[in-house]
Amino acid sequence: MKRRLPSLSAAKAFEAAARHLSFRAAAEELSVTHSAISHQVKSLEAQLAVPLFRRGPQSVSLTEAGKVLYPILREAFDNIADGADLVRSVESPREVTVQVYMTTAVYWLIPRLHEFQQRYPDIKVRLATSRINWEFDPEQADIGIVLEAPTDPSVHREVLAPAQLTPVCSPKLLNGPIAIAKPTDLHNHRLLSVYTSPGDWATWFEKAGLDPINESDAVSFDGYILAFEAAIEGQGVAMALRPFASPEKTVEPRLTAPFGLVAERRNPWLLVCRPERLDRPAVRAFRTWIRQQAGGDHTKFK
Repeated sequence: MKRRLPSLSAAKAFEAAARHLSFRAAAEELSVTHSAISHQVKSLEAQLAVPLFRRGPQSVSLTEAGKVLYPILREAFDNIADGADLVRSVESPREVTVQVYMTTAVYWLIPRLHEFQQRYPDIKVRLATSRINWEFDPEQADIGIVLEAPTDPSVHREVLAPAQLTPVCSPKLLNGPIAIAKPTDLHNHRLLSVYTSPGDWATWFEKAGLDPINESDAVSFDGYILAFEAAIEGQGVAMALRPFASPEKTVEPRLTAPFGLVAERRNPWLLVCRPERLDRPAVRAFRTWIRQQAGGDHTKFK
């Protein structure tokens, strides 16, 4: 029997508008004009002979028919996307996209990546980097190394290693005019903080048994990599987040950790992945390798 399908472009426009409850947001997502979304939704309403939205002067809401149709189309488009991913995995089983923070890529993963490529020369690794997006994006990557647990409960996650905080500075500050020999000496130096990761310095000072500081007085950056660059130039003391956001063990270290004291951050480093991608050959190989490199706690995150 011939299927009586509505226009797929109109259905796609409706699904986006219903998900956002905004024609404007749907237009931005689909890279079309606001009027194009409105036209497509009206076309779908005409095809189905039923209104799908109640239109107000500043907002829209779903009618009863719209509430029935929206989850059906959402699931259908999700299934299409998952099917496309499955086809891609069949055609490109030897490719893996890894989401990492920029600092993790520069200071931890890239210096080690040649070892993975030597072990698996037929697997192509693609890095998706970001400075400040902490959440794993399963639409853009197969696997990720993150600090925050995904809000989607279906995403597989496991602990790679504890996230350990420790100050780092240029070696020239250790014996400078105001030497850094003990934790209290930090009060005489500028502290470099990462405002997308608040509380790092307070956590470490608490572990050191020192009075907390007001991090608003510190020089702030939107990522660890910028704080490290400032520290390399001798502009202050930065906070490293071991093992994946720490510059101390690079081939030519330009920063050093003046103290042996580390403080554990509340959230550990996680390895995350969509469950349906766990058994892809490239993902399985990279997951095994990254766990060996991390050498941390591999228990399932609760």
